[in-house]
Amino acid sequence: NLLIKNNYNNLIAIYTKSLMFIGEKITIKMDNNSSISGIFKRVNIDGSLQIENDNRISNLYNGTIQI
Repeated sequence: NLLIKNNYNNLIAIYTKSLMFIGEKITIKMDNNSSISGIFKRVNIDGSLQIENDNRISNLYNGTIQI
């Protein structure tokens, strides 16, 4: 079991392979009705989504992916 071995990076890598939209431009609607668009880079170990836009990295903890 990956969690028992504390090998979180491998677990995240396996999980990331199953995600939609990795490497694609997405828009996240935030709780305050604002939105942020960028390239979905990965899921961080804390569960946040890493988005790149305008050569900046943002880690988003809540919101909804808009299709």
